[in-house]
Amino acid sequence: MMDNEIKNQDLGGRVTKNNKSNYWFYISSIVCVIVAMAAIYQFLHFRNVGPDIKITAMKYYAPEVLTPKLGDYVGYKITITNIGNEIFRGPFKVRSWLNGDSLRWEGYGETPVLAPGETYTGKQYSYTRFTKIGANYIKLKVDADNEVVESREDNNEATIVVDIPRRDDTKE
Repeated sequence: MMDNEIKNQDLGGRVTKNNKSNYWFYISSIVCVIVAMAAIYQFLHFRNVGPDIKITAMKYYAPEVLTPKLGDYVGYKITITNIGNEIFRGPFKVRSWLNGDSLRWEGYGETPVLAPGETYTGKQYSYTRFTKIGANYIKLKVDADNEVVESREDNNEATIVVDIPRRDDTKE
């Protein structure tokens, strides 16, 4: 009995054969668990199964002026792309905000069927009248109520900044 106990002990910093094999088994088990967890995370987080619409361009236009001023109305157009790997079928709800406040405007974006990788530029979605000088933030969200099943729902917003200059006749 005494001999077996001595063989499995660490004697003066030396590792016996039994302890060494247990150590490598333990390390290889940890490595396998880490690799498996990374593979599961990648599968769950980065898979892009299904359609997925994303706003890939957004611009404003002022029908009567080149540069909008305080009180002018502007409209918006967006371009969406199906970055998923399945066909996208609309329609979808579009919601807009100006400087964080809802514009109380909602509409439905009519899109054609979009195959993976296809792009569509929509019609004018809204008009906004600027009431603030300086930076104005316009945000649009497509599929605003998540009615369309997509592989990702976190990439449906876009924001642009429109700088409204001070008019010559405006005093502080």
